[in-house]
Amino acid sequence: MKNNDMSSDFDRMLRERLQSELPQAGRDEWFTRKVMNRLPDKQPSSMSWIEKLGFLIAGVVLVVMWILFGRNVLSAGAVTFVDILVYGSFLAMAGALAMGMLRPFRN
Repeated sequence: MKNNDMSSDFDRMLRERLQSELPQAGRDEWFTRKVMNRLPDKQPSSMSWIEKLGFLIAGVVLVVMWILFGRNVLSAGAVTFVDILVYGSFLAMAGALAMGMLRPFRN
């Protein structure tokens, strides 16, 4: 309890010292609106070619791994708990890949 009182006293003293040494901004209620009106419009974000290439390579690798692992499971004739975990991780990677590809389209 005492430590909180000391830290709040220190915080208050530090805030007062900083406010006394810094120049104060003028009181203009329209300042923020004026600044915001002069800002340029938000540019739509797009992926660079290297990002598109990376997503394409990751997608191809994921599909190839999915097919190869599926063939191994079919040739084994039984589905184990580890197989289910691996397929779950493939689904998670596919979800992460899809989210990364959709990132530029979010505002």
